[in-house]
Amino acid sequence: GMIIENFGFITDEVVHEEDPEWNNGASADQIIEMVECFKALGLGTSVIPLGNTPKLVNALPHPLGLRRRDGTVNFSDQDRAQMKFVRAELNVIVMEHREAEAAMGSHSLHGWWVWVKKRGKVREYEAAVTFEEMMKTLFHWRKPSMIPQLRKFARNKRVEKVIFVTHCLTIKDSIKNFNHRKQLEAQEEGATQTGLLAGGMFVNTMAEAPVALEENPLHKAHSQRIKRMEKVEEKKSKFRKKLEAKKRMEDGEDEKSGMKPKQIMRATSKRWMMDEEMRSWGIRPVQSPVPSHQERERDPDEVEAEFEREERE
Repeated sequence: GMIIENFGFITDEVVHEEDPEWNNGASADQIIEMVECFKALGLGTSVIPLGNTPKLVNALPHPLGLRRRDGTVNFSDQDRAQMKFVRAELNVIVMEHREAEAAMGSHSLHGWWVWVKKRGKVREYEAAVTFEEMMKTLFHWRKPSMIPQLRKFARNKRVEKVIFVTHCLTIKDSIKNFNHRKQLEAQEEGATQTGLLAGGMFVNTMAEAPVALEENPLHKAHSQRIKRMEKVEEKKSKFRKKLEAKKRMEDGEDEKSGMKPKQIMRATSKRWMMDEEMRSWGIRPVQSPVPSHQERERDPDEVEAEFEREERE
């Protein structure tokens, strides 16, 4: 036999006419079409990643999706607002899944051990939802007239989370767009300066005649910056040499000759004896510089202070 309710469902399906706005509900063909779209974007799995949500919405027919009967996709301001809430609720669902997994793992030893072993491993789709969750979310925001009032009242807590996540996603998208715009501006500025230095000629797009490289203010600023860097490196090199000289002095070595004081005295006395012997033969000795410590050395702290002062200027 056949149950009367099932027989009535079959007869209703036969006489049902497809409505673009689903005022009388979706037909079997429309439901099959939604399932096929979900399977195609789910890559043969029972879930679909959140990253494929825009593709799914563009592929689904109106009113759940954005595709019209003629195959075009219309994206109005109302559709944009609804899709923001859909995206936020799907993120809330994923967060609830993770919280449930963590709670289940903490309540039992076996579950805790499984959760620990899975930590650090990336699942095939870390942020993904099932077909039922996706369709319910689309119905709640795209076709709320088909949702019972009691079901709407039961969603109050969920809607509060969705609104909060919507604000978070809006801020995230704004920061992302701002960073992207800044990166493009930096790339354009870098490409302009690279063209100036490599080509030897700056082409002004607002003027008819090119401007010489020497007259270009960007080139002048770049040249001045290079000169300042060279000057700073030179001062750093001198300062390092002064520190090395001071260290040798502390170790008892002469800066010019590299000899210790005893070696200097020995060399000086030997030179004096040779000069006396030359004078006894009537030969004027050649004057040669004798290593000494009479020359005044600048304090390394003074050199460092001068270097910092010039670097600030």
